[in-house]
Amino acid sequence: MKPDDTKIDYFLSLCQILVVKSDPSDEDFDNKFKAELWIGPKDKIAEKLHLDPEKFHVPSAGVMLDEDFSPGDKPIDVSTQQGARFLLQTRLLSQLVAQSWLEGSYADRVSNPKPGTLDKDKDRNRIIRKLFLTANLEPDAYSVDIPDPNDPGKKESLLQLSNFFIEINKIDPKLKEVFTRIIFPQEPGWDLIRITLLFAGQVFWTKDDGQSYERLIEPILSTYEITMLYAFTSVDWGTYVATQIEMIQPGKMQRPGHYEITMPYPPRPSSEDTTTTPDQVYSWAYADLYEMPGIENPFPFYSPCDENNKFVSTFVGTTYPPFPYIPVSTC
Repeated sequence: MKPDDTKIDYFLSLCQILVVKSDPSDEDFDNKFKAELWIGPKDKIAEKLHLDPEKFHVPSAGVMLDEDFSPGDKPIDVSTQQGARFLLQTRLLSQLVAQSWLEGSYADRVSNPKPGTLDKDKDRNRIIRKLFLTANLEPDAYSVDIPDPNDPGKKESLLQLSNFFIEINKIDPKLKEVFTRIIFPQEPGWDLIRITLLFAGQVFWTKDDGQSYERLIEPILSTYEITMLYAFTSVDWGTYVATQIEMIQPGKMQRPGHYEITMPYPPRPSSEDTTTTPDQVYSWAYADLYEMPGIENPFPFYSPCDENNKFVSTFVGTTYPPFPYIPVSTC
């Protein structure tokens, strides 16, 4: 039986986020860490987070190039835009790993951090690091807001929901759109659901036991990219380079994502290491994308601007870490 339009609209409004309620300043943070998976209509999720639905921005568009990324007034072609955005994403993922190392006593070894970085980010970085270290674990709890689920608090309701959409899209193909918004347990990307949602800016955290929430990081990948294009399937603790493999799916029932990613997360360099020091990790983790007049930035991404504040070239600068032992990311 074909669902009515009201229910179709409801299904097409579903989104997926991860919520961390653990306090990173708690001495027992590692043992108390909990990550809950929420699925529900966008407006209801935003309401639970006490956020304006217009500012919720899930599903995510991912990071965007600077709107002026073009020399002169001529718009850049699609291939240039896609290539530059890909390089920006690889840089931001590498910087994210470096930022995750800058917590606790390691961050205290940074000699001269800029105001507004480590003084406000150490708690955030500790959560990011914990998400990487527990990346292969499933969510600790589930909140699934769908019509008549068997049990909205269990993973089984997600399996039921996924099977429902597989069957019902045979009747109304537009419901396939749900698979561009939600990663289900049967999908390859489910294996690293914690950091996959992190990369798309779909992890939120609270410092005050649910009174207010904020996004943990701004989106790097889009929701479409984490559901349809990429499947982050494993974390490798012993490498510094990510790998991407095209998934072979013979037959007609091909499922996303189409490129399998192994994400590197090697041991953090010792704070006593003289090869890659905390100061060097910090300088890459918080390197600005732009060349700013009068401010030293050895690792800009964008080319300089002319007197009219226009980029002089579409050439991009530093996309990979300039120091050893910091992972290079590819997506």
